[in-house]
Amino acid sequence: MPSGKLRIEQQFQPDYEKRRSILVDRLHSARRESGLSQIEVAYMISSNQSFISRMEDSGVVEFVVLERVAAVYGKPLSYFHTLNYAEVITPGSNQPGLHMYEGHSLEEWKYRSARKVWPPKGEEAKPL
Repeated sequence: MPSGKLRIEQQFQPDYEKRRSILVDRLHSARRESGLSQIEVAYMISSNQSFISRMEDSGVVEFVVLERVAAVYGKPLSYFHTLNYAEVITPGSNQPGLHMYEGHSLEEWKYRSARKVWPPKGEEAKPL
């Protein structure tokens, strides 16, 4: 797990917090449904109880750990999925997301992202 707090761009913070909360709920629910304690899960993934507790409370979990936890709980990875693609890629959505990059080349995306020159919400990006 990351040692410091994740740096999340301000425009993505509300979406990140919503999705993190969903993942926290799903991690708790999956463990309860499996009938396992945190200590049992920790033993099964070669970890300790405090690691499982932090993971469940923070919703921050490395993908490889999530794969193992999903297998222990008998859940497909899709159970822990939190991204609503309809919100993210629909142009005109008031949620910031991938639609703001739609139709741009990788080079343009890298350039604009490095310089933070994406247009404000609701405005069309002009070619460079």
